[in-house]
Amino acid sequence: MKRWLLRSLAVFAFGVLAVLILPFGCVERGAAGEGADDDSDDDIARTEAINPIIAEGKRCLAAGDGVCAWDAFSEALVIDPDSTDANFGLVLADQLLISELGRQIIYMISIFGNPSQKSFGGGYHTLEFGSFLQGIVNEVLGGKSSEMIPALEVCLEDDGFRFDLENYPIVWNGEVLDEVCCEWDSADATLLKAPALLLDATVVSLLSHNLDFDLALLLELDLSGTPLEIIGRIIDIAIEILTDPDYPDFLLLADDGAERLQQAGIDLGFAFLAIPYGFAMVRAETDDQSDDIAAYVDTNGNGAYDEGEPYRLPVFGELTPEQSALIPLIEELCVKVAASLLDGTEYDLDPNSPNPFHLSDLNDLLVALGILPSPILPPIPVDLGKPFREPTPDGLKNLLIQIFTWLDEIFPAADKGQSYEPADRRDAV
Repeated sequence: MKRWLLRSLAVFAFGVLAVLILPFGCVERGAAGEGADDDSDDDIARTEAINPIIAEGKRCLAAGDGVCAWDAFSEALVIDPDSTDANFGLVLADQLLISELGRQIIYMISIFGNPSQKSFGGGYHTLEFGSFLQGIVNEVLGGKSSEMIPALEVCLEDDGFRFDLENYPIVWNGEVLDEVCCEWDSADATLLKAPALLLDATVVSLLSHNLDFDLALLLELDLSGTPLEIIGRIIDIAIEILTDPDYPDFLLLADDGAERLQQAGIDLGFAFLAIPYGFAMVRAETDDQSDDIAAYVDTNGNGAYDEGEPYRLPVFGELTPEQSALIPLIEELCVKVAASLLDGTEYDLDPNSPNPFHLSDLNDLLVALGILPSPILPPIPVDLGKPFREPTPDGLKNLLIQIFTWLDEIFPAADKGQSYEPADRRDAV
C-alpha cells in the first residue's frame, strides 16, 4: 500500500483526542439597561483576561507541547467558555496529546502480546487482551472522547471563524510528519469533526462489546507481498479470530452496550458526512488560499476553485493529479457509507427508501489506489447501520463473519484477475 495512504490512515486514526470542557456557573444579571452595560464591560474584561493566556497556548502549540497548550486553553475556557480561540486551541492541543498517547497504547499492546514480557509495573497480568484494551481505552480516554465535538461546534457557530497559528507540528509515533501554518478556518474545523466523531464512536463501540480474542493470531499477520496477498491474509485471520471456539463471546454485545451503541452509529454516520462537507467548504472558499491549512491551489488566480485544480493538505502537501482525483471518489464513498449508517434513524438521508451499502461501492476507490486490479467486488447489499440501530446480543459478530466470508470467496478470483460470480442471490444483512 502506498506510503502516503498509510500516513493518511495513521493521521486519521490517531489525529485527535477529545477535550475536557469544565462546567461553568451562570452570571447574575442586574436591571435591563444596567445589565447591558455590565455585559459589555464583562466581555471586555474577559477578552483582556484571556488574550495573554491564548497567546501562551499558541506558543505551546507551536513548540509541540500538548500538555502546556492544553493547560493554557483550559484556563482560558474557565474565563470564557464561548471563546473560539480557546475551544479550537484545546482541540489542537489534544491532537498533540493523542499522538503521544497512541504511541503509549501501541507500546503497551506490544508488551501484552510478547510472551516473554509478563509483568506490568512489577505485577503479573492475567487479563484477556480485550479486557486489557478496554481498560486502557477507558483510563486514557474515559469520558473525554465526546468533548471535542461540542468544542468544534462552538467554532462552527461563528461564520467568520479563524484561528491563526504561526506553526503547528503534526506528529505521529514521535515523528514530525509536517509543520503547518497559518490560518485554520471553518473548513478545517468541519474536517476535524470526522476524526472527532470517529474517535467517540470507536471508544463507545470498544467499550460496548466483548473484545477478548487470541492476540497471537493477529501478531502473526504477514504484511509483506502484494496488496491482494495482504488482503487475503487479513481475511483469513479475521475469519479465524471471529470463529475461534476458544473465544465464543468475541464481539458479542456487553450487558450495557445497546443504548450507547445506537448513538455510536449516528456519530459514525456524521463522521463520514463531515469529509465531503469539509471538502465542499474548501472548494467554496474565495479567500487567499496560500495561508490556509486544507486548501486548493488556485492555479489560474481567479480567486475560486475550478475543476481539476489540485488540493493542498497537511502531511501530503500539494496533491498530484492522481491523488486529487481520489478526493471525489472518497467523498462519494463517504456519503454511501453515511447513508447506510443513518438509514432508519431520524437523520435518514433518504427516508422513502432503504439505503444499504454495497460491496461494489468500494470498487472505484480500490482500483484507483491500485489495490484491486479491476472492479471485481459484487453488488452485495449490507445494512451497516443495523447493528447500531437495532443492537442484538450477537453485536457486530455475525455481520463481520458474513462480510469476511463473502470476501474470502471473492479474493481467490481477484488473485487471478477474474470477476466474482456469486453462487446465489445475496440479501442485505
